Amino acid sequence: MKGAAASAPFAPAGIKTVMQSPDKSPSPPDHKAANRRLGLILLSIVVVFFLGFFAKMKFLG
Repeated sequence: MKGAAASAPFAPAGIKTVMQSPDKSPSPPDHKAANRRLGLILLSIVVVFFLGFFAKMKFLG
């Protein structure tokens, strides 16, 4: 295959993988904030789901 040496064997054709240098921080502060925000959103969805489930059991028996 032409150009297969430049990309990983599992990557689709035309997509090259790039490794980060180890001295760079894997998660900058804004990335951490975005992850925290996503986690809180997902947690709130789970809490609302379970509160609705328990309310259904209590009121609709």
